[in-house]
Amino acid sequence: LRRLTLRFSAFLFHRSPHLSPCTTAAALLWMIVTACRELEFLD
Repeated sequence: LRRLTLRFSAFLFHRSPHLSPCTTAAALLWMIVTACRELEFLD
């Protein structure tokens, strides 16, 4: 899960000049929610 998070963060970081701050923030929020759901599912 950490690898996926780092990879997604790197992707957002490289794409950030082309994205608006709101889009980046929304993507990060979605990623955090998804990670929490996966952790709860694993538990």
